[in-house]
Amino acid sequence: MTRISIVIPCFNSAHCLRETLEHALAQTAPAHEILIVDDGSTDDTPELVRSFGDRVRYLRQQNRGPAAARNHAIEQATGDWIAFLDHDDLFLPEKLARQGAIAEAHPELVAIYSGFTYLYPDGSRADAAAFPARDLWPALRYRTPILPSSAMVRRSALRQTASWPRSVIAQRLPARPYSATFIAQWFSAAGRLGPLRAQAYQGENTLPICAMMVSPCAPSSLSASTYHHA
Repeated sequence: MTRISIVIPCFNSAHCLRETLEHALAQTAPAHEILIVDDGSTDDTPELVRSFGDRVRYLRQQNRGPAAARNHAIEQATGDWIAFLDHDDLFLPEKLARQGAIAEAHPELVAIYSGFTYLYPDGSRADAAAFPARDLWPALRYRTPILPSSAMVRRSALRQTASWPRSVIAQRLPARPYSATFIAQWFSAAGRLGPLRAQAYQGENTLPICAMMVSPCAPSSLSASTYHHA
């Protein structure tokens, strides 16, 4: 069975982290473990995470940015795959089940990702299709076509590529703090592991399996895989 570690970096996330954790814990195929890396929060994030007891692993570090937090979690993780999850995004119930099944069916893969759904403050939604895997290279040289929270990456591949490059750990991009680091990470993986189009898989269709919130932690009602609050 594929062991999947969910990795969640956070900083002052008490206002929305509970919903993220509840959806991570509600997977139809439970995660091997859920790691929270608190990047030096000064709000009630530690108390909130500890309220979940031993269902999550809580790690804390001095504030060094989301890339350093992810590196810390990757080093501590014991799963075969790392499922990235931002503190204000949500996994739909079958996210891990569907991607885990793909990982088992295609042992040659190092990365699996999907489309996602935007959640807007007024309650509306908009689906974003997965970027075609065949076009990842050279697209990854110029931008990040993969939402981190939709991605699952083989842990051994991350360790082989030195995880999130230290040269960009300190970079801060207010709107999308993961952009520069994710570009560098995928570029590194592509260079060391061969053409990504042969090693990444965006699914047999473009249905979203996660969600991205379009305003900070807008209330949501989920039924389908990743949502993103923006």
